[in-house]
Amino acid sequence: MAIVVDKGLPGAIDQGRTVFYAYANRIIKFHSDTLTPAYATVSGYKIYPSPSGTFEFNLKNLLIFNLKTSTHNLKDSDNIQLGYVGSFFFGTTGITSIYIKIYDDSGTVETDNSIRYVWYMAKTVNAGEPDSMYMQDKTFISYAGNYLTIWNGYPFDFVNAGNGVKLHRGIDGAEVYTAPVLPQRLFLSNGEIFDDLLKENDLILVKDDTGNVIDSIQLDVRDCLESVYIKWLSPAGTFKYWLFSDKKTVTTKVKDRGYWLNDFADDSTNMNKYNSLGKEGGKKITKLYAVGLNGKQRLYLSDIVESPRVYIYLGKKGELATPEKFKQIKILDNSFVSENLGKNEHKISLSIEELNSTMY
Repeated sequence: MAIVVDKGLPGAIDQGRTVFYAYANRIIKFHSDTLTPAYATVSGYKIYPSPSGTFEFNLKNLLIFNLKTSTHNLKDSDNIQLGYVGSFFFGTTGITSIYIKIYDDSGTVETDNSIRYVWYMAKTVNAGEPDSMYMQDKTFISYAGNYLTIWNGYPFDFVNAGNGVKLHRGIDGAEVYTAPVLPQRLFLSNGEIFDDLLKENDLILVKDDTGNVIDSIQLDVRDCLESVYIKWLSPAGTFKYWLFSDKKTVTTKVKDRGYWLNDFADDSTNMNKYNSLGKEGGKKITKLYAVGLNGKQRLYLSDIVESPRVYIYLGKKGELATPEKFKQIKILDNSFVSENLGKNEHKISLSIEELNSTMY
């Protein structure tokens, strides 16, 4: 008696190397080679067979449920410290076991005795794109597009992976990090201190264990004035960062609870006819600008409007950052505008909304 997995789950060799994208459809197919099946369960979900006796199940909902449960609905909870941080993809990558059981009408149960587990991460995909990522032994991955813009005095991390891959400073060739097997966040700044990989350096060289350069990352490290620093969750399941211009437009909107008219005194002495019942629902709307962008920087910023999680940094430039210093905000609908000014120069503007508590 055995359950035969026909499609969708990694074999013993690939387990731990294949990372599924949680928000992509992932259909698994399986059947029994002995039982006449009545129904099956996949990690507790009950499904029924086709007339041919095969089962199909979409892992998408299961992975999304596990993802949001284990990460508090995609909330970033990683400590901000230089170097690699323990959570893969800021905690939105997880591992889940897939338990398959098949039952016949008499109640006989057949269990898949193989170890079936999958890694998954919070990544969205479009139709026709791959629904998973295969982690080969010598793989380097950077969702920053191999071009990182980093501001002195603000926290920053990116994601990379590779078994045996080493990160070197381009300026002197010094080896700084050996990458982990699976994707992890690499914090290059905690707000207070720059990582050694950045100091007086504008290039990261990626080498294999034989010393061959297999990739590189161009660094654009900037000194800056204190301004509006934004972090957002990208479709790739990583966090991105940008320091917007210090020129901005701020509008505060509040709602009156109403007034009652104090009209019980002589007009000649009654200077306070309106008594407020209070104000509520304060909204602070800020229009931000990113100017002087090249094509790569414009592309880097363009997915902010698709993000389910956008944060504004409340800390001060140059101080040690913590997750609590990032406050969730909302990007207003139809507020994102990208302008091509010619000669590879772009400008982006958008409006963010911060909600305040009831005022009084």
